[in-house]
Amino acid sequence: RDTPLKKAIYATDELVGFVGACVKVRPTKKIADLPVESVVKRLKEKSFARSVDRSYVYGGAEAVGRPLAEHVGFVIEALKPIADELGL
Repeated sequence: RDTPLKKAIYATDELVGFVGACVKVRPTKKIADLPVESVVKRLKEKSFARSVDRSYVYGGAEAVGRPLAEHVGFVIEALKPIADELGL
């Protein structure tokens, strides 16, 4: 991860998938009403989205120099404009 692009991909790849999983279990199934706190709470649940490597999520936030909650919020906001294309 020696370039800004490589850091950005590392920081978002696993998290985007995890956010998508969090959206799918919401009653509305819409990213528009997904709170950051819900994603952070789900990260602590080992039985939820077991295929997501949590070390990448936590390490990604660290790699871009952001607190986890701030990073999660940034990713959620970045996905909102393309939510329909992603089925979120």
